Amino acid sequence: MPSSYPDWWPIAEPDIHAAVSEFATWMQDKVAAIKPRDLIVKNPYLFRARAPKDAEQLASRLIDAFLSSSEETRFGDILERVAIAICQKAKGGQKSSTNGIDLEYVDGHIRNIVQIKSSTNWGNKNEARSRVVAYLRRSGAASNGRIDWDKLFDIIMMPTRERPK
Repeated sequence: MPSSYPDWWPIAEPDIHAAVSEFATWMQDKVAAIKPRDLIVKNPYLFRARAPKDAEQLASRLIDAFLSSSEETRFGDILERVAIAICQKAKGGQKSSTNGIDLEYVDGHIRNIVQIKSSTNWGNKNEARSRVVAYLRRSGAASNGRIDWDKLFDIIMMPTRERPK
């Protein structure tokens, strides 16, 4: 293995290869199953405004638009599973049961909650706050707008396997 690989690569390599293979197979199946009527649902005026030079370019753009509408979601789902699998192996992490949080793991005495995104523009301050509040409510550390600091501390210090789901 070249020295340019990160130290976690041996743990991640099988999951990453499996994910890429799964995505490639899904794309091949998706392309093989395309029917002309599937391509017509896109906005024809937008395609006309882009002024394709010929039928081949128009067909290529229609297929790209058809695929892109579902490939981002599919690829994101696959990457989320890979991230969770790697974190389980490397940090003993797990898929979170809290809505809006994808992954949880403990590193030392710090409980990490992770939301996996494929972009740097994941949300704003209110979205971040609502995710933290959702976790606090689910854990029982917050209710009726008040935080039970003792309960929150107990949850933070509790080993992962004993934490509320």
